[in-house]
Amino acid sequence: NTLDTNRQADLSRRMAIYATMIEKMDANIGRLVQYLQQNGQLDNTLIFVLSDNGGNYEGGVYGLTGSTSDAAPLTGTNLENMGLSGQPNIYIGGGWAHVSNTPFRLFKHFDHFGGTATPFIAHWPQGITRTNQWDNQAGDIIDVMSTIADVTGSSYPDLFNSHAVVPMQGISLKPWFSSNTTDIARAIGFEHEGNRAFINGNWKLVTKNFTTYNYNSVSNQIELYDLSKDPSETTNLV
Repeated sequence: NTLDTNRQADLSRRMAIYATMIEKMDANIGRLVQYLQQNGQLDNTLIFVLSDNGGNYEGGVYGLTGSTSDAAPLTGTNLENMGLSGQPNIYIGGGWAHVSNTPFRLFKHFDHFGGTATPFIAHWPQGITRTNQWDNQAGDIIDVMSTIADVTGSSYPDLFNSHAVVPMQGISLKPWFSSNTTDIARAIGFEHEGNRAFINGNWKLVTKNFTTYNYNSVSNQIELYDLSKDPSETTNLV
C-alpha cells in the first residue's frame, strides 16, 4: 500500500545519507593517508580507526524526524531534501540500528555489546609485524592513551596547571602488534546512563535499566554470559 511504499523510501533515504557520511569520512581519511605517504611519514605513523559505539535506536523503530519519533514518512520534496541544511534533524531509528549491530544485542546507551563493542584497526608498518590477523583479545578505549604513551616513549603527567591528573587506567596494546600474546587477566567495569557491566575473563555480568518490549527481560535483571561461548549475549546463565 501507499504507506508501506512511502515508509520504505523514507528508510532507504536515511541509510543512503548515513552511507554518504561514511563515504565522506573515508575520503578524508584517504587525504590524510596520502599526505603522510607523500611526505614519507606513513610507515612510521600509528593510525587507529574505530567506530563510535553501537547503532543508535533513538527515535523509535523508524527513526526521529525533527523532534518526533516514528513520524509519518517524508515524501516528495521533503524526502528529496532530507538531510540538507535547514531541514529537520533525522535519526536512522531502531530498524537500522538492529542491522548495524548484528550480531550483538541492544544499542548505544546500553552496556550489552550492541551498545559498547566496536571494531578497532591499527596501521603502523614500521611497528606492527603481525599483519592481516584478527585478534579476539578484548581492549578498551582507555587502552588507547596507554598505547600512545608506550609507542612514543612519552611520560604521562601527574600534574597539569597544578591540578592532579588521573592516572592512566588502560594497558598498552603494543605487545599485540608483534606477537600473538596470551590473553591477559583483566577485569573491566563500566556504567552508562544507569546500565552496568563487569567483565572478568570470559564472564560478563550486565544489567539494563528498562523492561524489554515483550516483557521477557525486566529492568535491572542480572544477566551473566560466558563470552567464550556466547559473545552475542543470548543465553543468560544466572
